[in-house]
Amino acid sequence: MAAAGGRPAHPTGMPKAGPPLPQCWQVVGGADKGGLLVREGQDLKSQEVPGRLATGAVVKELQLAGDRLQYRKLRANDAGPETGWVSVKLPGKELLVKCEAPEEPDFSKWVPQVDFSDEPGQRHLDGWTRPLDFERIANLRDVAASHPEGAAIPCADGKTLKRGLLFRSGHWICATKRDIQRLKDDLGIVTYIDLRDGLDMEGIDAPVYDDYPPSPHKRHKDVPEPSVGTRRRLWCPFTKGLKLRSPTLDEQARTVSELDRRAMNDWFFRWMNSETLNGRLQLSLASQLSAVNRAILFINHDEVLKAMRTLTDRRSYPLLFGCVAGKDRTGILACLILGALGVSEDLIMQDYLRTNAASAHISACAQVGEFLWWREMCEQNPRKWEMYLKAGRLHPLEYGPASDGAGDPFVRGVKAVFSAFGWERLGLQPPPEDEEPAAPEVGVGEAAAAADPAGANAASSQENLTASKVYRGTMEYTLGLLREQGGVLAYLESIGFGPDDVAKLREILTE
Repeated sequence: MAAAGGRPAHPTGMPKAGPPLPQCWQVVGGADKGGLLVREGQDLKSQEVPGRLATGAVVKELQLAGDRLQYRKLRANDAGPETGWVSVKLPGKELLVKCEAPEEPDFSKWVPQVDFSDEPGQRHLDGWTRPLDFERIANLRDVAASHPEGAAIPCADGKTLKRGLLFRSGHWICATKRDIQRLKDDLGIVTYIDLRDGLDMEGIDAPVYDDYPPSPHKRHKDVPEPSVGTRRRLWCPFTKGLKLRSPTLDEQARTVSELDRRAMNDWFFRWMNSETLNGRLQLSLASQLSAVNRAILFINHDEVLKAMRTLTDRRSYPLLFGCVAGKDRTGILACLILGALGVSEDLIMQDYLRTNAASAHISACAQVGEFLWWREMCEQNPRKWEMYLKAGRLHPLEYGPASDGAGDPFVRGVKAVFSAFGWERLGLQPPPEDEEPAAPEVGVGEAAAAADPAGANAASSQENLTASKVYRGTMEYTLGLLREQGGVLAYLESIGFGPDDVAKLREILTE
Protein backbone atom coordinates (compact mmCIF):
# COMPACT_ATOMS: atom_id res chain seq x y z
CA MET A 1 0.00 0.00 0.00
CA ALA A 2 1.34 3.42 -0.95
CA ALA A 3 0.42 6.94 0.02
CA ALA A 4 -0.26 9.65 -2.54
CA GLY A 5 2.83 10.43 -4.57
CA GLY A 6 4.15 6.85 -4.25
CA ARG A 7 5.44 7.13 -0.66
CA PRO A 8 4.84 4.04 1.51
CA ALA A 9 2.00 4.56 3.95
CA HIS A 10 2.52 3.88 7.64
CA PRO A 11 0.69 0.64 8.51
CA THR A 12 -1.37 2.37 11.21
CA GLY A 13 -2.03 5.42 9.09
CA MET A 14 -0.11 7.53 11.62
CA PRO A 15 3.15 9.34 10.80
CA LYS A 16 6.31 7.47 11.65
CA ALA A 17 7.56 8.33 15.12
CA GLY A 18 10.76 10.33 15.37
CA PRO A 19 13.77 9.42 17.49
CA PRO A 20 13.15 9.23 21.24
CA LEU A 21 13.78 12.34 23.30
CA PRO A 22 16.81 12.34 25.58
CA GLN A 23 16.34 11.03 29.13
CA CYS A 24 17.21 13.01 32.26
CA TRP A 25 18.53 11.62 35.55
CA GLN A 26 18.98 13.18 38.98
CA VAL A 27 21.68 12.23 41.49
CA VAL A 28 20.09 10.97 44.72
CA GLY A 29 23.06 9.17 46.26
CA GLY A 30 26.54 10.07 47.40
CA ALA A 31 25.54 12.71 49.93
CA ASP A 32 27.79 11.14 52.59
CA LYS A 33 30.78 11.15 50.23
CA GLY A 34 30.39 14.59 48.65
CA GLY A 35 28.78 13.21 45.48
CA LEU A 36 29.31 10.38 43.02
CA LEU A 37 32.64 9.11 41.75
CA VAL A 38 33.05 9.87 38.03
CA ARG A 39 35.28 7.92 35.64
CA GLU A 40 36.46 8.65 32.10
CA GLY A 41 35.13 5.36 30.70
CA GLN A 42 32.49 2.70 31.21
CA ASP A 43 34.99 0.33 32.79
CA LEU A 44 35.02 0.53 36.58
CA LYS A 45 38.83 0.50 36.43
CA SER A 46 39.08 3.46 34.02
CA GLN A 47 40.70 6.73 35.11
CA GLU A 48 38.87 8.74 37.77
CA VAL A 49 37.80 12.27 36.79
CA PRO A 50 38.73 14.98 39.33
CA GLY A 51 35.77 16.10 41.43
CA ARG A 52 32.51 14.35 42.29
CA LEU A 53 29.08 14.77 40.73
CA ALA A 54 27.01 16.57 43.35
CA THR A 55 23.93 15.08 44.96
CA GLY A 56 20.89 16.75 43.39
CA ALA A 57 22.62 17.35 40.04
CA VAL A 58 20.50 16.83 36.93
CA VAL A 59 22.17 15.20 33.94
CA LYS A 60 21.30 14.09 30.41
CA GLU A 61 21.78 10.48 29.43
CA LEU A 62 24.30 10.07 26.63
CA GLN A 63 24.57 6.28 26.90
CA LEU A 64 23.26 3.64 29.33
CA ALA A 65 25.18 0.35 29.49
CA GLY A 66 23.78 -1.89 32.20
CA ASP A 67 24.20 0.04 35.45
CA ARG A 68 26.73 2.46 33.95
CA LEU A 69 25.61 5.87 32.69
CA GLN A 70 27.51 8.23 30.45
CA TYR A 71 26.12 11.67 31.18
CA ARG A 72 26.35 15.35 30.44
CA LYS A 73 25.57 17.85 33.16
CA LEU A 74 22.68 20.20 32.37
CA ARG A 75 22.82 22.91 35.02
CA ALA A 76 25.81 25.21 35.44
CA ASN A 77 25.31 25.51 39.22
CA ASP A 78 25.48 21.75 39.84
CA ALA A 79 28.97 20.89 41.08
CA GLY A 80 31.04 18.18 39.50
CA PRO A 81 32.58 17.12 36.18
CA GLU A 82 30.70 18.24 33.07
CA THR A 83 30.69 14.75 31.58
CA GLY A 84 31.83 11.22 32.38
CA TRP A 85 30.60 7.78 33.53
CA VAL A 86 28.84 6.99 36.81
CA SER A 87 27.01 4.00 38.31
CA VAL A 88 23.23 4.42 38.55
CA LYS A 89 22.98 2.05 41.52
CA LEU A 90 24.84 -0.10 43.97
CA PRO A 91 23.48 -3.28 45.55
CA GLY A 92 20.34 -2.21 47.39
CA LYS A 93 20.92 1.49 46.75
CA GLU A 94 19.85 3.90 43.97
CA LEU A 95 22.43 6.52 43.04
CA LEU A 96 20.54 8.20 40.19
CA VAL A 97 16.86 8.13 39.26
CA LYS A 98 15.07 9.16 36.08
CA CYS A 99 13.50 12.61 36.35
CA GLU A 100 11.83 15.40 34.43
CA ALA A 101 14.00 17.81 32.48
CA PRO A 102 14.67 21.29 33.91
CA GLU A 103 12.26 24.06 32.99
CA GLU A 104 12.90 25.95 29.75
CA PRO A 105 15.06 29.01 30.40
CA ASP A 106 13.29 32.34 30.66
CA PHE A 107 14.68 33.63 27.39
CA SER A 108 12.76 36.88 27.74
CA LYS A 109 15.54 37.94 30.12
CA TRP A 110 18.08 37.43 27.34
CA VAL A 111 16.34 39.75 24.87
CA PRO A 112 18.36 42.94 24.22
CA GLN A 113 16.51 46.16 24.95
CA VAL A 114 18.63 48.72 23.16
CA ASP A 115 17.99 52.42 22.66
CA PHE A 116 16.95 53.05 19.06
CA SER A 117 17.86 56.69 18.54
CA ASP A 118 20.33 58.66 16.49
CA GLU A 119 23.63 59.70 18.00
CA PRO A 120 23.01 63.31 19.20
CA GLY A 121 26.40 64.60 18.03
CA GLN A 122 25.89 63.23 14.50
CA ARG A 123 22.47 64.61 13.56
CA HIS A 124 24.06 67.30 11.40
CA LEU A 125 25.76 64.77 9.11
CA ASP A 126 24.42 64.46 5.55
CA GLY A 127 25.63 60.84 5.29
CA TRP A 128 27.62 61.31 2.09
CA THR A 129 31.13 61.16 3.57
CA ARG A 130 33.46 59.06 1.41
CA PRO A 131 36.74 58.85 3.38
CA LEU A 132 38.76 57.41 0.49
CA ASP A 133 36.59 58.79 -2.34
CA PHE A 134 35.29 55.51 -3.75
CA GLU A 135 32.32 55.96 -6.06
CA ARG A 136 30.15 52.92 -5.37
CA ILE A 137 31.85 51.17 -2.47
CA ALA A 138 30.44 52.81 0.63
CA ASN A 139 32.02 53.27 4.05
CA LEU A 140 35.47 52.22 2.81
CA ARG A 141 38.08 53.44 5.26
CA ASP A 142 41.40 52.69 6.86
CA VAL A 143 40.71 51.33 10.35
CA ALA A 144 43.84 53.12 11.57
CA ALA A 145 42.30 56.46 10.57
CA SER A 146 39.31 56.23 12.92
CA HIS A 147 40.62 58.42 15.75
CA PRO A 148 38.19 61.35 16.13
CA GLU A 149 41.09 63.80 16.28
CA GLY A 150 43.03 62.23 13.43
CA ALA A 151 45.72 60.92 15.76
CA ALA A 152 47.28 57.47 15.70
CA ILE A 153 45.25 54.71 17.39
CA PRO A 154 46.93 53.72 20.70
CA CYS A 155 47.36 49.96 21.14
CA ALA A 156 48.90 47.70 23.79
CA ASP A 157 52.52 48.12 24.94
CA GLY A 158 52.68 51.78 23.90
CA LYS A 159 52.38 50.97 20.21
CA THR A 160 49.99 52.35 17.58
CA LEU A 161 47.98 50.88 14.72
CA LYS A 162 49.78 50.95 11.37
CA ARG A 163 48.09 52.72 8.47
CA GLY A 164 47.58 51.27 5.02
CA LEU A 165 47.18 47.63 6.08
CA LEU A 166 43.68 47.14 7.48
CA PHE A 167 40.55 48.44 5.76
CA ARG A 168 36.79 47.98 6.16
CA SER A 169 33.89 48.68 3.80
CA GLY A 170 30.45 47.90 2.50
CA HIS A 171 29.78 45.51 -0.39
CA TRP A 172 31.65 45.55 -3.71
CA ILE A 173 28.95 44.31 -6.10
CA CYS A 174 28.27 47.73 -7.64
CA ALA A 175 31.91 48.90 -7.71
CA THR A 176 32.78 50.99 -10.73
CA LYS A 177 35.79 50.25 -12.94
CA ARG A 178 37.59 53.12 -11.23
CA ASP A 179 36.77 51.62 -7.80
CA ILE A 180 38.14 48.21 -8.79
CA GLN A 181 41.31 49.73 -10.18
CA ARG A 182 41.84 51.70 -6.97
CA LEU A 183 41.31 48.61 -4.80
CA LYS A 184 44.11 46.90 -6.72
CA ASP A 185 46.52 49.73 -7.42
CA ASP A 186 46.00 52.48 -4.83
CA LEU A 187 45.23 50.37 -1.76
CA GLY A 188 46.86 47.17 -3.00
CA ILE A 189 44.21 45.01 -1.36
CA VAL A 190 45.29 41.37 -1.37
CA THR A 191 42.59 39.72 0.75
CA TYR A 192 38.89 40.58 0.90
CA ILE A 193 37.18 38.92 3.89
CA ASP A 194 33.52 38.75 2.86
CA LEU A 195 31.26 38.53 5.94
CA ARG A 196 27.95 38.35 4.02
CA ASP A 197 25.76 35.24 4.15
CA GLY A 198 25.65 34.75 0.35
CA LEU A 199 21.85 34.77 0.03
CA ASP A 200 19.76 36.88 -2.36
CA MET A 201 21.51 40.20 -3.03
CA GLU A 202 24.51 39.04 -1.01
CA GLY A 203 25.19 36.19 -3.43
CA ILE A 204 25.04 37.82 -6.87
CA ASP A 205 27.90 37.98 -9.34
CA ALA A 206 29.88 41.12 -10.16
CA PRO A 207 32.91 42.11 -12.29
CA VAL A 208 35.02 42.73 -9.18
CA TYR A 209 35.22 38.96 -8.60
CA ASP A 210 37.34 38.60 -11.73
CA ASP A 211 40.04 40.31 -9.69
CA TYR A 212 39.04 38.94 -6.27
CA PRO A 213 37.83 35.38 -6.88
CA PRO A 214 35.90 33.28 -6.21
CA SER A 215 32.54 34.81 -7.05
CA PRO A 216 29.76 33.95 -4.59
CA HIS A 217 27.68 33.11 -7.67
CA LYS A 218 29.61 29.83 -8.14
CA ARG A 219 30.99 30.66 -11.60
CA HIS A 220 34.45 29.94 -10.20
CA LYS A 221 33.45 26.58 -8.70
CA ASP A 222 35.79 24.71 -11.05
CA VAL A 223 38.66 27.18 -10.67
CA PRO A 224 41.40 26.33 -8.13
CA GLU A 225 41.15 28.22 -4.84
CA PRO A 226 43.42 31.31 -4.94
CA SER A 227 46.51 30.88 -2.79
CA VAL A 228 47.36 33.03 0.21
CA GLY A 229 49.19 36.15 -0.94
CA THR A 230 47.30 36.44 -4.23
CA ARG A 231 44.20 38.56 -4.67
CA ARG A 232 41.24 36.61 -3.34
CA ARG A 233 37.85 36.73 -1.63
CA LEU A 234 37.68 34.73 1.57
CA TRP A 235 34.12 33.89 2.62
CA CYS A 236 33.35 34.03 6.36
CA PRO A 237 29.51 34.24 6.59
CA PHE A 238 29.02 35.70 10.06
CA THR A 239 25.20 35.39 9.92
CA LYS A 240 24.90 31.90 8.41
CA GLY A 241 21.96 29.80 9.56
CA LEU A 242 20.17 32.47 11.57
CA LYS A 243 16.74 31.91 10.04
CA LEU A 244 13.84 30.17 11.75
CA ARG A 245 14.40 26.43 12.02
CA SER A 246 12.81 23.36 13.59
CA PRO A 247 13.74 22.61 17.21
CA THR A 248 16.45 20.08 17.95
CA LEU A 249 15.71 16.99 20.04
CA ASP A 250 17.52 18.56 22.99
CA GLU A 251 15.41 21.73 22.66
CA GLN A 252 12.22 19.69 22.53
CA ALA A 253 13.28 17.71 25.60
CA ARG A 254 14.74 20.75 27.42
CA THR A 255 18.06 18.92 27.68
CA VAL A 256 20.35 21.60 26.29
CA SER A 257 23.24 21.97 28.72
CA GLU A 258 23.70 25.40 30.25
CA LEU A 259 27.42 24.71 29.89
CA ASP A 260 27.13 24.53 26.10
CA ARG A 261 27.37 28.20 25.17
CA ARG A 262 26.73 27.66 21.48
CA ALA A 263 23.72 25.37 21.93
CA MET A 264 22.11 27.64 24.53
CA ASN A 265 22.47 30.72 22.33
CA ASP A 266 21.23 28.80 19.30
CA TRP A 267 18.16 27.80 21.32
CA PHE A 268 17.63 31.42 22.39
CA PHE A 269 17.92 32.69 18.83
CA ARG A 270 15.41 30.13 17.59
CA TRP A 271 13.02 31.13 20.41
CA MET A 272 13.44 34.82 19.53
CA ASN A 273 12.80 34.19 15.84
CA SER A 274 9.67 32.18 16.65
CA GLU A 275 8.32 34.77 19.09
CA THR A 276 8.95 37.56 16.56
CA LEU A 277 7.32 35.66 13.70
CA ASN A 278 4.23 34.97 15.81
CA GLY A 279 3.89 38.58 16.90
CA ARG A 280 4.58 37.93 20.58
CA LEU A 281 7.87 39.84 20.55
CA GLN A 282 8.57 43.22 19.02
CA LEU A 283 12.11 44.52 18.92
CA SER A 284 13.62 47.76 17.70
CA LEU A 285 16.10 47.46 14.86
CA ALA A 286 18.93 48.29 17.27
CA SER A 287 17.82 45.43 19.55
CA GLN A 288 17.58 43.01 16.61
CA LEU A 289 21.10 43.93 15.54
CA SER A 290 22.31 43.39 19.11
CA ALA A 291 20.79 39.90 19.12
CA VAL A 292 22.53 39.17 15.79
CA ASN A 293 25.85 40.22 17.34
CA ARG A 294 25.21 37.76 20.17
CA ALA A 295 24.60 35.04 17.59
CA ILE A 296 27.79 35.90 15.70
CA LEU A 297 29.88 35.70 18.87
CA PHE A 298 28.38 32.55 20.35
CA ILE A 299 26.82 30.56 17.47
CA ASN A 300 28.99 31.35 14.45
CA HIS A 301 32.29 31.68 16.30
CA ASP A 302 33.86 29.25 13.80
CA GLU A 303 33.56 31.97 11.14
CA VAL A 304 34.93 34.56 13.57
CA LEU A 305 37.94 32.32 14.20
CA LYS A 306 38.48 31.79 10.46
CA ALA A 307 38.53 35.55 9.89
CA MET A 308 40.82 36.23 12.85
CA ARG A 309 43.28 33.50 11.85
CA THR A 310 43.54 35.02 8.36
CA LEU A 311 44.65 38.26 9.99
CA THR A 312 47.72 36.54 11.50
CA ASP A 313 49.33 35.81 8.10
CA ARG A 314 51.44 38.66 6.70
CA ARG A 315 50.81 37.42 3.17
CA SER A 316 47.14 38.41 3.50
CA TYR A 317 47.88 42.16 3.64
CA PRO A 318 46.78 44.76 2.78
CA LEU A 319 43.45 43.30 3.85
CA LEU A 320 39.87 44.54 3.74
CA PHE A 321 36.87 43.06 5.52
CA GLY A 322 33.24 43.97 4.96
CA CYS A 323 29.59 43.02 4.66
CA VAL A 324 26.74 44.81 2.84
CA ALA A 325 26.81 48.15 4.62
CA GLY A 326 30.18 47.77 6.32
CA LYS A 327 28.63 48.53 9.68
CA ASP A 328 27.13 45.60 11.65
CA ARG A 329 28.98 42.37 10.83
CA THR A 330 31.95 44.53 9.85
CA GLY A 331 31.61 46.47 13.10
CA ILE A 332 31.81 43.40 15.32
CA LEU A 333 34.92 42.09 13.55
CA ALA A 334 36.52 45.54 13.86
CA CYS A 335 35.65 45.48 17.57
CA LEU A 336 37.37 42.12 18.04
CA ILE A 337 40.46 43.10 16.04
CA LEU A 338 40.88 46.39 17.87
CA GLY A 339 40.19 44.74 21.22
CA ALA A 340 42.85 42.11 20.51
CA LEU A 341 45.31 44.91 19.74
CA GLY A 342 44.59 46.54 23.09
CA VAL A 343 42.58 49.50 21.79
CA SER A 344 40.28 51.14 24.34
CA GLU A 345 36.52 50.60 24.32
CA ASP A 346 36.05 54.32 23.74
CA LEU A 347 38.04 54.23 20.49
CA ILE A 348 36.32 51.00 19.44
CA MET A 349 33.03 52.91 19.83
CA GLN A 350 34.37 55.87 17.84
CA ASP A 351 35.38 53.57 14.98
CA TYR A 352 31.89 52.02 15.04
CA LEU A 353 30.05 55.35 15.05
CA ARG A 354 32.05 56.74 12.10
CA THR A 355 29.75 54.69 9.86
CA ASN A 356 26.95 57.23 10.36
CA ALA A 357 28.90 59.84 8.40
CA ALA A 358 28.46 57.56 5.33
CA SER A 359 24.86 56.44 5.93
CA ALA A 360 23.36 58.03 2.80
CA HIS A 361 26.12 56.64 0.58
CA ILE A 362 25.64 53.20 2.18
CA SER A 363 21.91 53.34 1.45
CA ALA A 364 22.50 54.41 -2.16
CA CYS A 365 24.98 51.57 -2.77
CA ALA A 366 22.63 49.06 -1.10
CA GLN A 367 19.83 50.13 -3.45
CA VAL A 368 22.11 49.79 -6.47
CA GLY A 369 22.97 46.32 -5.21
CA GLU A 370 19.28 45.48 -5.02
CA PHE A 371 18.78 46.83 -8.57
CA LEU A 372 21.55 44.50 -9.78
CA TRP A 373 20.06 41.56 -7.85
CA TRP A 374 16.64 42.17 -9.43
CA ARG A 375 18.25 42.33 -12.87
CA GLU A 376 20.20 39.11 -12.35
CA MET A 377 17.09 37.35 -11.04
CA CYS A 378 14.97 38.63 -13.94
CA GLU A 379 17.51 37.51 -16.55
CA GLN A 380 18.72 34.23 -15.04
CA ASN A 381 15.72 32.98 -13.07
CA PRO A 382 12.51 34.40 -14.64
CA ARG A 383 10.29 32.05 -12.64
CA LYS A 384 11.73 33.26 -9.34
CA TRP A 385 11.42 36.86 -10.53
CA GLU A 386 7.75 36.31 -11.37
CA MET A 387 7.14 34.85 -7.91
CA TYR A 388 8.97 37.80 -6.36
CA LEU A 389 6.68 40.25 -8.15
CA LYS A 390 3.53 38.27 -7.32
CA ALA A 391 4.50 38.22 -3.65
CA GLY A 392 4.39 42.01 -3.66
CA ARG A 393 8.04 42.38 -2.76
CA LEU A 394 8.75 45.18 -5.23
CA HIS A 395 9.49 48.50 -3.58
CA PRO A 396 10.78 51.89 -4.75
CA LEU A 397 14.48 52.40 -5.38
CA GLU A 398 15.84 55.93 -5.23
CA TYR A 399 19.22 54.95 -6.67
CA GLY A 400 20.40 52.84 -9.57
CA PRO A 401 23.74 52.33 -11.37
CA ALA A 402 24.87 54.94 -13.86
CA SER A 403 27.17 53.87 -16.67
CA ASP A 404 30.91 53.82 -15.96
CA GLY A 405 32.54 57.18 -16.57
CA ALA A 406 29.37 59.19 -15.92
CA GLY A 407 29.85 62.31 -13.85
CA ASP A 408 27.48 60.92 -11.21
CA PRO A 409 27.84 57.18 -10.50
CA PHE A 410 24.15 56.99 -9.57
CA VAL A 411 20.87 57.20 -11.47
CA ARG A 412 18.67 59.13 -9.05
CA GLY A 413 14.92 59.14 -8.46
CA VAL A 414 12.37 56.31 -8.58
CA LYS A 415 11.17 57.18 -12.07
CA ALA A 416 14.68 57.27 -13.53
CA VAL A 417 15.70 54.05 -11.74
CA PHE A 418 12.59 52.12 -12.81
CA SER A 419 12.99 53.43 -16.36
CA ALA A 420 16.58 52.19 -16.39
CA PHE A 421 15.42 48.79 -15.15
CA GLY A 422 12.49 48.55 -17.56
CA TRP A 423 8.83 49.12 -16.69
CA GLU A 424 7.71 45.95 -18.43
CA ARG A 425 10.21 43.87 -16.47
CA LEU A 426 8.76 45.35 -13.30
CA GLY A 427 5.21 44.55 -14.33
CA LEU A 428 4.33 48.25 -14.17
CA GLN A 429 3.02 50.85 -16.57
CA PRO A 430 5.27 53.90 -17.03
CA PRO A 431 3.67 57.07 -15.61
CA PRO A 432 3.05 60.16 -17.76
CA GLU A 433 6.18 62.19 -18.37
CA ASP A 434 5.17 64.92 -15.94
CA GLU A 435 4.29 62.54 -13.08
CA GLU A 436 6.29 60.54 -10.61
CA PRO A 437 5.38 56.84 -10.41
CA ALA A 438 3.11 55.69 -7.63
CA ALA A 439 5.04 53.70 -5.05
CA PRO A 440 4.45 49.96 -5.44
CA GLU A 441 2.66 48.52 -2.46
CA VAL A 442 4.94 46.55 -0.19
CA GLY A 443 3.59 43.05 0.21
CA VAL A 444 3.43 40.91 3.30
CA GLY A 445 6.56 39.06 2.27
CA GLU A 446 8.66 42.20 2.12
CA ALA A 447 7.32 43.56 5.39
CA ALA A 448 8.18 40.29 7.07
CA ALA A 449 11.65 40.19 5.54
CA ALA A 450 12.31 43.73 6.71
CA ALA A 451 11.15 43.22 10.27
CA ASP A 452 11.49 39.53 10.96
CA PRO A 453 14.86 37.85 11.46
CA ALA A 454 13.18 34.54 10.63
CA GLY A 455 12.85 35.75 7.03
CA ALA A 456 16.10 37.68 6.82
CA ASN A 457 18.58 38.33 9.59
CA ALA A 458 18.41 41.91 10.84
CA ALA A 459 21.84 42.76 9.43
CA SER A 460 20.56 42.00 5.89
CA SER A 461 17.03 43.36 6.27
CA GLN A 462 15.67 46.10 4.04
CA GLU A 463 14.92 48.26 7.08
CA ASN A 464 18.52 48.11 8.22
CA LEU A 465 20.01 48.77 4.79
CA THR A 466 17.67 51.69 4.15
CA ALA A 467 18.48 53.30 7.50
CA SER A 468 22.18 52.44 7.10
CA LYS A 469 23.06 53.67 10.57
CA VAL A 470 24.64 52.23 13.67
CA TYR A 471 23.43 52.73 17.22
CA ARG A 472 25.60 53.28 20.29
CA GLY A 473 23.44 50.89 22.33
CA THR A 474 24.17 47.99 19.98
CA MET A 475 27.93 48.29 20.48
CA GLU A 476 27.50 48.89 24.22
CA TYR A 477 25.51 45.64 24.40
CA THR A 478 28.19 43.81 22.39
CA LEU A 479 31.02 45.10 24.55
CA GLY A 480 28.99 44.03 27.60
CA LEU A 481 28.72 40.48 26.25
CA LEU A 482 32.48 40.41 25.78
CA ARG A 483 33.06 41.69 29.31
CA GLU A 484 30.88 38.85 30.62
CA GLN A 485 33.32 36.44 28.93
CA GLY A 486 36.26 38.10 30.66
CA GLY A 487 37.04 40.59 27.88
CA VAL A 488 37.94 40.38 24.20
CA LEU A 489 41.11 38.35 24.76
CA ALA A 490 39.32 35.80 26.96
CA TYR A 491 36.51 35.47 24.41
CA LEU A 492 38.98 34.98 21.56
CA GLU A 493 40.89 32.36 23.53
CA SER A 494 37.61 30.52 24.21
CA ILE A 495 37.07 30.08 20.45
CA GLY A 496 40.64 29.00 19.74
CA PHE A 497 42.43 32.31 19.08
CA GLY A 498 45.04 32.20 21.81
CA PRO A 499 47.94 34.34 23.08
CA ASP A 500 50.29 33.24 20.27
CA ASP A 501 47.71 34.35 17.68
CA VAL A 502 47.26 37.68 19.45
CA ALA A 503 51.04 38.19 19.47
CA LYS A 504 51.19 37.54 15.69
CA LEU A 505 48.33 39.97 15.07
CA ARG A 506 50.02 42.69 17.12
CA GLU A 507 53.36 42.11 15.42
CA ILE A 508 51.80 42.67 12.00
CA LEU A 509 49.42 45.56 12.73
CA THR A 510 51.18 47.70 15.36
CA GLU A 511 54.37 49.72 15.47
